[in-house]
Amino acid sequence: MVTLILISLILYGIVYLSPIELRINLFMPANLSPRMTEEDVARFREMIAERHHLHDTFIIQYGYWVKNFVGNQWGYSPSLHQYVLPAIMTNSPVTLELTIYSLLLIIPLSLISGIRAGSKKDRFPDFSIRVLSTIVSYTPLFIVAYLLLTIFYLNLRWTTLMDIDVSQFLKNGTYHSYTGMTILDGLLNGRLDVAVTSFKRLVLPVLTVTASQWAFLSRITRNSTIEELQKDYITGARARGASDRQVIKNHVLRNTMSVFLSNTAMSAATIVTGVFIVERIFVLPGVSEILFRHASFVPDAVAVIGFAFYCVIMVLIIMLILDLINAAVNPLISRDVTGGTDVE
Repeated sequence: MVTLILISLILYGIVYLSPIELRINLFMPANLSPRMTEEDVARFREMIAERHHLHDTFIIQYGYWVKNFVGNQWGYSPSLHQYVLPAIMTNSPVTLELTIYSLLLIIPLSLISGIRAGSKKDRFPDFSIRVLSTIVSYTPLFIVAYLLLTIFYLNLRWTTLMDIDVSQFLKNGTYHSYTGMTILDGLLNGRLDVAVTSFKRLVLPVLTVTASQWAFLSRITRNSTIEELQKDYITGARARGASDRQVIKNHVLRNTMSVFLSNTAMSAATIVTGVFIVERIFVLPGVSEILFRHASFVPDAVAVIGFAFYCVIMVLIIMLILDLINAAVNPLISRDVTGGTDVE
C-alpha cells in the first residue's frame, strides 16, 4: 500500500509539473461547440480549472484526485466515454492471459537452458545457447515479432490473427465467461474449437514476450550455475560420489532458481512493458488499447494515469508472486522473512 501511495504521488506529480494551461487541456472534452466564442472558451477553461482544483497547491490537488480516483472508479475518461476502471477490467483478461502464459514459458525455459549452459561451460550446449541468447537480446522486440509473423503466419500458416467473438455463444446461453480468458474459458465450456483458435491467436505474442526475457534470464542463470559449481560444497558432494545429475538436482538448482526468481521479479516491469508492446504489434484488444487507441488522439490525463496505475499494480503483483515462490524454494529466505535464524 505504501508503494502504491508513493507511486501515485510520483505519477500525479509528473502531471502537476506541467504549466496549468497544459493541465487544463488534459481535461478538455474531445470536441467543443463551434458556436463558442473565445470568451466562452476562456470561461469554460477556467471552470475546468476550478472543478479540478488546478489553482490549488499540490497536496490539495492530490487529495482531490485521490478522492475522485477511488470514489469514481479511477475517474471518468472523456476519450473512453466511460470510467477508467470498468474499461480496464473489460480489456484486462487478454493482457493477463498473455502475461501468465509468457511467464509459464519464461521460467522453465530460462532455468533449463541456463543450467544446461552453465553445467556444460565452454562446450557446444553452452556455446549454442550463448550465441542464440546474444542474437535475441540484441534484436528489437518488434523485429522478433515480425520475424515470427513472417515465418509462422505468412509462410507456414500455423497460426491465426483472427479474434474469437464469444458474444454469439453468450447470447444463446451455451457459453459462460468464467475468467474472460478465451483459452481457459473454452476448455471450461468444453469448446475445444474456441480454445484451439485462441491458442493459435496467442502463441506468437507469447513467444515474442518469452524470447525477449529468456535471452536475459538464461544468461543470469548460466552465470549463477557456473558460480555454484565452483563452490566447496559442490566439490565435497562430488567427492562423496554424487553424479553430475545429482549435484544439479539436489544442490545447484535450488540456489540458482533463487537467484533466477529474484532477477525475474526485478525485471517484472520489463515483462509488463513487453506485453503491452506486443499487444499493439499483434493487434490484441488488451489494456494497451485504452491508451494507444483512445488517449493517443485526445489528451486524457485520467486514462493515462489509470493506465500507468494498472501497470504498477501488475508489476507489484508479479513481484509478490515470484517473491513468495522464491521464499518457498529457498528456506533461508522464508526464515529471514518470519524472523527466524539461519542455521547451517
